[in-house]
Amino acid sequence: MADRGFDGRHVQEGDVIPPIRRGGGLADARRAARAELVAAARLEGVGQRWKSETVISVIKRRLGDVIRARRRRLQPREPALKALIYHLHR
Repeated sequence: MADRGFDGRHVQEGDVIPPIRRGGGLADARRAARAELVAAARLEGVGQRWKSETVISVIKRRLGDVIRARRRRLQPREPALKALIYHLHR
């Protein structure tokens, strides 16, 4: 169904994925409502989690994922120091 020549030919009323009209609007009201919710969430910044997950992954890969400080008061400083080193290195 990726080819425009075959787009929507074999889609029936009870299929799992409702067809998209040629004008670009969604044919099913449930899909349209879901699309509006997703668009609203993106405007609020909800879909930005992957950016922070990527940064955390890079920091762990380059600088290690273990906190080596033994003293309790120094343990919170180590992740902050790793973040500073990451931003300086970037």
